Amino acid sequence: MKGMWWQYSDILSVGVVFCVLWSSVQSSAQMNIVPRLTNQVLPQSFTIPECWTIFSSDFENGFEDEWSMVHSGNPSLQPEWVEGQGYGGSDGVRINIGPYESYLYKSGLPSETEYYLSFNFNPAGAIIPDQGSWIPSKSIRIADIRGGPSWSVMVGLRVRKPDGQGYRAYLEWQSAAGLQYDYEAGEFDIDSDWQLITIGFKTDEWIAVWHNGLLKRKLLLIDHDPDNGSIIEIGKISINSSINPSGEMLFDNVQLMCPTISDLYVDADNGHDGNDGLTSATAFQTIQKAADLAGPGTNVHILPGLYNERVRPQLNGTVANPIVFLAEMGPGTVIVDGTGVDLPEWYGLFNLSERSYFRISGLHFQNSEWAGVFLSNSQGVVIEHNSTYNTTSSGIQVWYSTEVVIRNNDIRLACNGGSQECITVSGSSYFEVSGNEVHDGAGLEQGGEGIDIKGSSCFGHIFNNYIHDLPGEVGLYLDAYGSYNHDHEVSNNISTAPVGIALSAEAGGTLENVWLYNNLVYDCSADGIIVTSWIDNGPRRNIRIINNTVFNCGASGLGWYGGIHIQSTNVEQITIRNNISSQNDAYQIRVNSGALSNVLTEYNCIDGFRGYTDEIYGNYFLEGDPLFVDVVTRDLHVQADSICIDTGSAEAAPDYDFDGKSRPLDGNNSGTAEYDLGAFEWGESVITAPPTPGSKTNHTDQPMTGFKLVADGSQIRISWNNIICPAYEYTLVYGQLSSLSSYSELGCKSNIDPDVNGSYDWDSVPSSQVWFVVVGCSENGVESSWGTNSNSVERAGGPSSCSSFKNSSVSCP
Repeated sequence: MKGMWWQYSDILSVGVVFCVLWSSVQSSAQMNIVPRLTNQVLPQSFTIPECWTIFSSDFENGFEDEWSMVHSGNPSLQPEWVEGQGYGGSDGVRINIGPYESYLYKSGLPSETEYYLSFNFNPAGAIIPDQGSWIPSKSIRIADIRGGPSWSVMVGLRVRKPDGQGYRAYLEWQSAAGLQYDYEAGEFDIDSDWQLITIGFKTDEWIAVWHNGLLKRKLLLIDHDPDNGSIIEIGKISINSSINPSGEMLFDNVQLMCPTISDLYVDADNGHDGNDGLTSATAFQTIQKAADLAGPGTNVHILPGLYNERVRPQLNGTVANPIVFLAEMGPGTVIVDGTGVDLPEWYGLFNLSERSYFRISGLHFQNSEWAGVFLSNSQGVVIEHNSTYNTTSSGIQVWYSTEVVIRNNDIRLACNGGSQECITVSGSSYFEVSGNEVHDGAGLEQGGEGIDIKGSSCFGHIFNNYIHDLPGEVGLYLDAYGSYNHDHEVSNNISTAPVGIALSAEAGGTLENVWLYNNLVYDCSADGIIVTSWIDNGPRRNIRIINNTVFNCGASGLGWYGGIHIQSTNVEQITIRNNISSQNDAYQIRVNSGALSNVLTEYNCIDGFRGYTDEIYGNYFLEGDPLFVDVVTRDLHVQADSICIDTGSAEAAPDYDFDGKSRPLDGNNSGTAEYDLGAFEWGESVITAPPTPGSKTNHTDQPMTGFKLVADGSQIRISWNNIICPAYEYTLVYGQLSSLSSYSELGCKSNIDPDVNGSYDWDSVPSSQVWFVVVGCSENGVESSWGTNSNSVERAGGPSSCSSFKNSSVSCP
């Protein structure tokens, strides 16, 4: 469907647009949205606010916007798309009119309490006779916004043409007492050619109409029958057998718009859904109320509390202006509890099906009858710093979506009675699953795996996850099932699940182009890493298992599980290189004899060869103890005299190790840097890994958020949590600010870890002229800074480089 506003960049400016750009002072770029109104002035008594466009149709490609059509069973009255007969010679819509209905409508739009419907209209000589004293027999309705289960009229526009006179129009609406008409007091003249008309309403407050940019009528103290609108109609809408119009009418450029909102507040304990939600003092009580109103760029600030509800937003965000739902006081302070909440299958306590460009941050979801967070056919969604507990199905479940980030979440006791996996990603593309902890699963016979990348998923990066305590299940699972699943990087994960990492094609699909590197897999009761032959055993192609460390797998002691296992014979181009496979139970590396010709095994450390069926050494192997630092605490770094240092191959090896250090390093001081075996590279190095959420790597040119300041003129507390874009380090300074790069230091605290929430207090602050500065310092310079005085007046600024910061008077000891 080409129905939601972001798909109309050919008509509208991308992002937030203005509902009505009537004022002569608007910029020429804005005027292009409504060309007929560029020289009109809206009376200052009622200015239409800045708006989001919810739906827009210019009919340049017929009815591809999936309008529904009514013509009362009379094909001669069917609305028609017409080329060259729209506004300004463009394409448009012709409505053939007679004594019966003939119109287009669009239902299922977001339910809103304030809407504006704008359209170009040409009566095109239509005959609309005045045939009696009854008001409806004097006119036909040509446009409306409806709402409620009975499709009541929130606001409608009626047009008539008395004999010998021009066209005239007036408003109507539906109250609990029935249809109401603004006739004759509100009647006004309209043109006999193209014109732009906008009708609008606010539930139980007002209705209004603009003609070519001029406010023609506004009625206050309106009593509406329904609470909101969600349907639009254009054409000859109302049946009236006592009037017999004829001819045709033309329509073009239909837009439905609602007001923008930058911030909304929710407070379970002190809020009320009858409030406006615009401040913490007038907060809503439910998250759903805010979700009904939030649009592109809205930040929903959720105050601490227990929210017993399910949530589904009405509108979409944009790439530049996502909709953000944020736990205002940090992760874990907002609890969304599904106890007693009716939740069907394929749903979540937070449901983003067919919704795009959102960020959900810091919420705790518990006791869901299906998922904690559910996405389907979505785009551009970031789910970060949340936690889930006791969900019948997945903690987080994603289907057929793209550009999704699942980052730094805690998933506990998922799949506790239902199907799917703790984190499910199915049929999705260009996604990231990183920094999550998945643990304490229910251990179902079907489903319950830790992280499952399945179906036709492609182009995923799965890294820095920690998966443990999942009884009886796979930790990290890639399963094509019956589809084509391809192009994934799986790196820097820790899995201690019964099966650490498994690669499958259970229903005969194909899994291709998977790179496993820098993973730590240990203490698995079954196999550490396995390319399976499970169920229908579809093909696996171009699988690279490189620089992983696998230790003490087969820990159940059953005698038939081990380290790395190529179980399937339906494989091509499998590479096992630069790994450490140490003290696994039944074997270190095992390759089905029927697959040997398609598996290249080389440069691995074998510690504890058992001679098990199909167990192999491979080529250029090393045999012996890798000398881990501490096997008791599972510190699987190697010691300085390990045989695994500088003995690996450079082919297809990663550029960095589990810790983010660069590869290769000259670990044995031979004068030549060589690759090590296993997940860790020995030696000193700067962090060179790509920016990783939660790490202290450099994120240049991005805002620094997550800091809060409370000051009363004599004491300051600055706190930090959920720092969205961490620098290499942060330093707090307070002192006299004489310029953007010159400070007179009065106090300083350095080495703040952005991954750990905290706060810092200064007492006896000297005066209101003292500035408090947060500086984020990366290896390439200060990425951003933020300041405020002791009266909480904000000011931006800071030194221009990391060196100038460190060498200035504000540098901490």
